[in-house]
Amino acid sequence: MSMDNKAYHQLKEKASRFIWNELEPMAEEIDKTARIPKTELWPKFRDHGFFGLVVPQEYGGSDLSVEQYVWFEKEWAKLQGGIRVILHVHNLGADIVAHFGNDKQKQELLPRVATGEIS
Repeated sequence: MSMDNKAYHQLKEKASRFIWNELEPMAEEIDKTARIPKTELWPKFRDHGFFGLVVPQEYGGSDLSVEQYVWFEKEWAKLQGGIRVILHVHNLGADIVAHFGNDKQKQELLPRVATGEIS
């Protein structure tokens, strides 16, 4: 079950403000140095739910459909390639566990993946 439209649009609006007001000014420096400031950005990614976008709600994620998730992929790609890759690979791994993991793996991993505790 994917996120309902109202909640999805609220998530997108919050994410868009964050991406274009806070991350975009950092993009050029990230490109120049080839370094993503993990200690600064990971807490913000957690706060915006970026680590749990495709994780089922029962494990603390947003449970976005593929169609809903693609918007985030496009915005990250417009912003900065490295950020896009990191967040996509994280969400791809979460999606694999959600679809192919056994119950124990899902229970142990997905709540921690959704919060970015493990990445």
